[in-house]
Amino acid sequence: GKDLIIEEGVEINFKKNSLILINGGCLSIKGNKHNPVKLFSDNFYWSGIHINGCRKINKISFTKFSNLDFFSYENIQLTGSLNFYDTKVFIADSYFENSIAEDFINIINSNFMLLNLELNKTLSDAIDIDYSEGEINNIILNKVNGDAIDTSSSKISIKNIYTNNIGDKSLSVGENSNVNLSNININNSSIGLASKDGSKVYGNNIKINNSKLYDVAIYKKKNFYNGGHVEIYNVDHQNKLLNQLNSFALINNKIIKEKKFNTKKLYSDEK
Repeated sequence: GKDLIIEEGVEINFKKNSLILINGGCLSIKGNKHNPVKLFSDNFYWSGIHINGCRKINKISFTKFSNLDFFSYENIQLTGSLNFYDTKVFIADSYFENSIAEDFINIINSNFMLLNLELNKTLSDAIDIDYSEGEINNIILNKVNGDAIDTSSSKISIKNIYTNNIGDKSLSVGENSNVNLSNININNSSIGLASKDGSKVYGNNIKINNSKLYDVAIYKKKNFYNGGHVEIYNVDHQNKLLNQLNSFALINNKIIKEKKFNTKKLYSDEK
C-alpha cells in the first residue's frame, strides 16, 4: 500500500537476485533529460520489477534499465523483467537494454502508454501486452530474439515504430486483439506482421523489408479461435504474403488469396 518514488539522477546498482516489488502502491521514477535515472547491475542480472494493483498510475520518465532477468521472489515467478498487473502505466523517454527474461516489459490487465522508448538486446520478447488497452508510440526495437511487440486479447494503437533484427515477429497480434497501425518500419524479421487467432489489424503507411519467411502472415494457431484479419494500406512489402484458409487479408486494396497450410510447419520454419 505504499508508493516508491525514485528522484532524478538516482543510480541503483543491483546485486544478483535483488528486485523491486510493490503491492498496492505505485512506482514513480522522476528522471529528466539532464538527470536520468539508471537501474542496472554491473556483474549480474537483477530480478526486475513487479507492480501489482497500483490504483493510481505508475509513471516512469528518462530511465535506463539494463541487465535484467525475469522477476522471481519466493512463490512469485513471472515471465517479465518489468511486470505491471491490474494498474495504469505511463513510460516515456526511456532506454531498455539486455534482458534474459521471456519478456522485457510485460503489461497485464492494465491501461498504458509507452512513448519514446528504445529496447535493445532481448533474449526473447521485448514488449508483451495481455488483456490491456493503450498506445505504443515512437518506439525503436533492435536485436530481439523473440517478438518485438506481442499482444493477446488487447486493444492497442501502435504508431511510429522501427524494428530491426527481430528473431521472430516484429508485430505479433494474437488472441482476439484489435490493433491499429500507423507509420511502421519493419526490417530483418522472421515474420514482419502476424495476425492470428481472431485478431483484427487495421493500418496504413507500413514498410516491411528483408523478412526471412513472410512480410505478413494471417492464420489460426489455436483451434478454439478463428483465423486472423488484416486490412492495411500504403504498404511497401516484398510480396512474401501468407493468408491461411478462413482468414482474411486486404493489402493495398487487394484481397490476398487464401492458402491451405499447416501452422505447426510455420513455427518449425521460424526456428
